[in-house]
Amino acid sequence: EKFRAKVSDFRTSRSISIDQTHLTTQVLGTFGYLDSEYFQSSQFTEKSDAYSFGVVIVELLTGKKMVISMFGSQEKRDLVSYFMSSMEENHLLDIVDAEIGKDGQKDEVVAVA
Repeated sequence: EKFRAKVSDFRTSRSISIDQTHLTTQVLGTFGYLDSEYFQSSQFTEKSDAYSFGVVIVELLTGKKMVISMFGSQEKRDLVSYFMSSMEENHLLDIVDAEIGKDGQKDEVVAVA
């Protein structure tokens, strides 16, 4: 209730012509929000945007930050891997933020995920 959304880290933003399919740049950005293809090829594509947006959606669904501490250990894990393994093991609803899951809209949460 006391939070305000802020969009930041536009260091990777570039303007390109509409007929370009990709852009090769120096790898910049915040770890975890950039897709692995971009790290390997330095080519920023529409897939890169979709991946970054997906990470933000996962953060909103779970209420967790990109790098999380695993319960009862010092181990850190990236949220995307944690989210994907939860989906594969059919435990998605176990990691969804309580505020989102409390209204009984489970089908909608699964559809967004």
